Formats: sequence, structure tokens, C-alpha cells
Amino acid sequence: MPEGQRDRRPRGAQGGGRAGFRTDDRPDEGEDRRQGLRTEAAAAGLGDRREEPGCARLRPQGRAVPQEQGRQVRRAVDRQVVRRRRPGARRQEQRHGVHHEGDGPDAGVPARGGRQVSSRRRAITAVVALAVVAGGGLAGFRYFDRPEKAVAANGPDPAQTVEITRTDLSQAREVTGQLGYGGSSTIKSHATGTITWLPKANTAMDRGDVLFRVDNKPVTLFYGSTPLFRAIGKAATPPPANPPASPPPSNPPANGKPLEGPDIRVVKENLTALGFLPKTTSDKLTTATTKAIKEWQKSLDQEATGVIDPTTVVVLPSAVRVDSIKAVLGDPAAADLLGVTATDQIVTLPFDADDAAGIKAGVKVKLALPNGKNSTGTIRSVSTDATPPPDGDSPADGNKKPQLIATISLDQQAASKGVDTGPVQVTVPGPARKDVLVVPVAALLALREGGYAVQVVNGTTTSLVGVQTGMFADGNVEITGNGLAEGQKVVTTS
Repeated sequence: MPEGQRDRRPRGAQGGGRAGFRTDDRPDEGEDRRQGLRTEAAAAGLGDRREEPGCARLRPQGRAVPQEQGRQVRRAVDRQVVRRRRPGARRQEQRHGVHHEGDGPDAGVPARGGRQVSSRRRAITAVVALAVVAGGGLAGFRYFDRPEKAVAANGPDPAQTVEITRTDLSQAREVTGQLGYGGSSTIKSHATGTITWLPKANTAMDRGDVLFRVDNKPVTLFYGSTPLFRAIGKAATPPPANPPASPPPSNPPANGKPLEGPDIRVVKENLTALGFLPKTTSDKLTTATTKAIKEWQKSLDQEATGVIDPTTVVVLPSAVRVDSIKAVLGDPAAADLLGVTATDQIVTLPFDADDAAGIKAGVKVKLALPNGKNSTGTIRSVSTDATPPPDGDSPADGNKKPQLIATISLDQQAASKGVDTGPVQVTVPGPARKDVLVVPVAALLALREGGYAVQVVNGTTTSLVGVQTGMFADGNVEITGNGLAEGQKVVTTS
């Protein structure tokens, strides 16, 4: 090194070896730009392969250049550094104050403020720029190439799209009812004597069946609306020993007038239904009626007197089912004996008195029965007298409302076979729309200017189409709009 010329190499390189940038050594003030270029190269991942003990590599803030790319860049630097100089270039550089010390790290650096930049420096600058651009491009590629939602490249995610369907909409609602046989009524006996036979619970009783026995005499079921309140029939009397000499008068006495009335009609209708009397519309007791009464008594193994004692017949509107037994054998007959219900099952539907929409007599409903079967029913009647709410409703939660009761008959009694009671889900119909375009409500987009739109999928893009909404039901909505058709896909939030 010429005398008086300052050695501008870093302390780590003054021994003639390669310089490494130590994190605990700071360059002397005034050191030229060469050190800065080496730092930039290190920051871009282009530093020396070997690291001296105690040195920390300055790593780029972004993604590091791949190892193979780094090796290629360093080879490019070496090729530039060892490139042969042109003849006379050294003398020209010396005239400009360029100091050379072989091909060390200070080769080509101006000694005292010279303006000449060595080929090594130019090479480093070019390669650093190349590396920074390459590294930045790689980092940028990674950032913009991160996986986006499928909307960007392949259209909306299939899990977030639905098809427009054409179907029927209905604002039907579900209410919980109770399967059963309806209310129970009590059968009493007005006979005197002792109970000698009773039926079993859950037994169906039809017209002509024996309901119970008093002193071993049957008490029979007749259908009708008027109970028997007197003895009906004419007792047979033996002919007199000495017949009168003169014929009877042409007009019978008033006390011989035949019986008539609604109770006579009940007897005659039941005897006709049981096959003992031809059909008749008269409510008068006739000889044919008396004869039919005797035939019926014989069928019950009873004495054929031709007279019906009112205590031996119970008149009810229709067949009954024995729901409960209220007496035991040996009890006095004049008491409550049986609890009976209708034989057909029904559904009792309580509902809030202020929520009676769609619940009226004659309406068809759908039934989900407790045995797992689905059936249909018809609302037979709706009460008009509101009753207090169930005890389980709390006034605090606002559920305490007066109740009305709807009675629903099953269209198919066999559908509830095997189950006597249990909860039933009743679907009450409401307003309906037939054959309309439908999407989930979640597919609607509220527009700033008002109204709604749907986001229609067109390949890998989407477009907004304004829609008019119709009926809302079960989380779906009826829509109409230009160009909308069944099968198109629209974006939804769920």
C-alpha cells in the first residue's frame, strides 16, 4: 500500500481476508459508499456465503430469494469482478486517484475523492438492483397469488350459491294438539235392583248392545235424541170367557187411543235398524210395532211382553266407548255406572283466541300422529267461548292468553291404530301461491335506493338483478325479475 494512503478497508478485512459485516462493529465515519453497497447486497440475500463467528446475516424484510437464485447471482458478481481490464485502464485509473490492491475488496475504490467507479462496484450495483427487483417481484407474486375465495377465479363457492326453484309457497303454520276420544259423559241407571254385570273399559258399544245388567235383566243401548219416559207397547190380554153378545161400537173409547210421540219414533227407528220392523215414518204405536217389540225381547232371552220398560233402555246419540267403570258388581243400580266417550278418535286443538287465522269449521288440516304416521283431518267445530290459559303459562313471559278449542276429526281412523292418546302436530293451511320462482330470503340484497336484488352467477362473474318480492314463507321468498328463470344460481349468505 503506498505510503501515506489511508487503508479504507474495514477492520475485519485488513488482514487480507474477506470482509464480513459484524453486528457489533460500525464502519468508520467517512467510509465511502462501498460499504453501503455491500450492506444492500447483504440485505437482498447476496452476502458472502461464509459467515464469521459472531456475525449476523441481514435478512430481507420480505420473502428471501431462493438459494439457487442466490448462487446464480453470486456467480454473476464473480464473473463481473474477474473480468479482464482493458490495456492501459490501470494507468488511467491511477491518474484519477483510483487505488488498487489486487482484486481485494478495495479494488477500484477512489483513494481521495476520485469519481471513478470500478467494474466490481458497477456489477454489484446492477446485480443488487436485479436481486431487489427479483426479490420484490417474488414477494409481490406471493402476495397477489394468495388463494382467494372462489368468486375471484372460478365463480362463487358452490356452498354459497343456490338455484332458483319453481314451486308452491304456503303460509301454513303448525300447532300442537292432543289425540284422544273427546270428552267423557256418565251413564246412570234408574232401575231398582242390584248391578249383576258390567262391561270392560275400552269396549265399544253399538246400537242394541247390552250396557249392563240389573237383577240379571239387560239394559240395552238405543240411538236417538229423546229418552224413553214411559212404558211403550200394549200388553197382550187373554180373550174373555164369555164374549159380548153385541159387536163393539164403531168408535173406540177415548182411552183406547194408540200411543204416539217422539219416544215412540225412537223405538220404531231402532227396531227398524235392528231388523225387527219394516221402515216407517209414523210416530204412532201400531200392532206391527207391538209385534216387533216381542220379537226383539225374545232375541234377548227375555219374556215377550210386548211392552218396553223405560228403565231397560238407555238412549244415546250414537255408539260409545266405555272409558271408565264407576261402580262394582253388587252396587245398587240407581247410581252412576259408566263413563263413556265417542268411539272415533279426535284431535283437540287449543289455540290463542287472538290467533285464529285459518282455523274454522270445514278446513282440511294435516296431522302428524304420535305413532309416526301422517294423515289428514277436518276441523269439525271451533268453540266461541274463550277459556283461561293453561296453568303452565307464566304471566311474566306474556304467554297468558285466553284459549279457544278446535275439534278435528280424523279422515282415516285406522291411521291412529295402536295409540289412544298423545300429542299431534297439526298443520293449519294459510294463504298460498302456486308455481312461482323462489329463493331463500338470505339471497336478497337490499339496495341503497330501495328495493331488492339478487346476485346472479354468470360463469365466473356475477351480476345484480332487481327483483319484486311476493309471498314470504318458511324462510323462502317469491321473486320476479327480468331474465330470471328456474335453475339459475344466485349467491346467498348461507
